[in-house]
Amino acid sequence: MLQLPIKDNEGNEITELLITNIFDDSFTSDDFKYLYHVRWGIESKYHDIKNKMQMESFSGITTLAIKQDFYATMFLSNLASIMVFENAEEIDRVHNSNDNKYQYKANINTTIALLKEKVILMLITDSPRKSKKLMQQIYSELARAVVPIRDGRSYPRVKKHKSSKFPQNQKA
Repeated sequence: MLQLPIKDNEGNEITELLITNIFDDSFTSDDFKYLYHVRWGIESKYHDIKNKMQMESFSGITTLAIKQDFYATMFLSNLASIMVFENAEEIDRVHNSNDNKYQYKANINTTIALLKEKVILMLITDSPRKSKKLMQQIYSELARAVVPIRDGRSYPRVKKHKSSKFPQNQKA
């Protein structure tokens, strides 16, 4: 067990307890702080897949339906990540200047919604020209759908219990 001093939402110093199975004495508490911070990107992606893309909301109850929903969601998640990555330079060019108070990044919610709406059309069209035009439309809309990066924000966690988040997945 490791005790790390951290700041809470009000700026008070509190102790965070981390439990680990790493017993190597060459790791310092700063190493664990760094690893905990690096892990946050993974946690954020998991949050996006589970909540924003509603991974647990299945369209059917058969094994095949659940597998199809899972693979479709993962495909959409990967495609959204690729598009955000590829569009980052354009967002920087258009939105990030020294005159702005904040730096900007792609809005993942808009990216997901846009892809859900247009990716099927893009994939089933017979015309490569039409498919390319749809792709350019998506990139153009994504370059405009940005959110500011506000570092250092923290808010008290409001815990809500949603017992029936996806009621169709519960056994009768």
